[in-house]
Amino acid sequence: MEIIFGETGRETVWREEDTLVLEFPRPQVVCSTSSLNGGITKGIRALLNQTCPPVETSRELPGGSVEGYLALIAKKRGFEPQVTTGLLTAASQRNAAVSCLSFRDLKVLAVVTGGIDHNGGRPGDPASYYEENGQYHLLAGTINILLAVNAFLPPPSMLKAIITATEAISGALTELLASSCYSAELATGSGTDGIIVASDPAAGLKLTDAGSHSKLGELIGKTVREAVKRALVLETGFTPQRQLNVMARLKRYGIDEGVIWEDFEKHHPGRLSPDGYKLILNKLAGQPELVSAVSCLLHLADQVRWDLLSPEAAWPAARGTLHSVGIELDRAVFCSPSGTKGESPLVQALLQGLHSLVLRQAGV
Repeated sequence: MEIIFGETGRETVWREEDTLVLEFPRPQVVCSTSSLNGGITKGIRALLNQTCPPVETSRELPGGSVEGYLALIAKKRGFEPQVTTGLLTAASQRNAAVSCLSFRDLKVLAVVTGGIDHNGGRPGDPASYYEENGQYHLLAGTINILLAVNAFLPPPSMLKAIITATEAISGALTELLASSCYSAELATGSGTDGIIVASDPAAGLKLTDAGSHSKLGELIGKTVREAVKRALVLETGFTPQRQLNVMARLKRYGIDEGVIWEDFEKHHPGRLSPDGYKLILNKLAGQPELVSAVSCLLHLADQVRWDLLSPEAAWPAARGTLHSVGIELDRAVFCSPSGTKGESPLVQALLQGLHSLVLRQAGV
């Protein structure tokens, strides 16, 4: 057992093999999305975050279900199932992040594991599965949050804490410009996120508001946002530096090296080899000035998609922004009905501008 956070006589975060445990010195009231003692439950002594073995359906888990599996893990770690609740993830518990903040007598502790590369999304994206009789796949991208508050929160306050924590996840991902894997939108979470909020019914402090205007809400927001960002770094190396790349910004439009090369070969057949094109593109893609300009164009494309701007209103700003970094947008491409994978004409015009920039760098 490895203790990663704790104080004598207070809650302790420890790790053993593929299990992370947040253990309390006295029973807590929790609000949990878990299959084991989910909902609002009293008498909880431990919160589990468990790395799940690779299975096709929940029936293949030891115990025959998510609830059964978590119950087995609870017993394995020395707890009775009725006093535990827990979450499953594909993330490694070695990559858990912890954040703790205090104000006067109030303390908020957030423990997070997470990944967003493979199933980041937002509500309203196209669905990735339809659950029927337990048939579904666990994807490597869950953000799990264990949140402990050293105060008594009535049930409505715990539900409000979940809303605040969820908004903090979305804020952290927005600040990283994390892409949805299912649409051209920015991700606000993953489709398999889980959260457990624990409060102490024996605490002398009772709080009824966990919204963002309250001090409790502020501490929840800050701890969750910090821990989510740190967990993403530890699990997948998701950093602001990794996002400083044109290809990272284009990902949510379904554009990767393969797609952009196919588009180049379609419009400029035989002018460069695949390796030669990609070598130049990758050298250009990390230039901060180019990333800035491309980001501006993509946000214009977003606003066109959201009906906040007309294409005609966005075009002059997009053209002027990219002109500053040596890219000339083709009005004819912009006026075409659709481009690569049916994407925004602004994005298709951007691809043609990038092709021209690569050719200029290649001297052909």
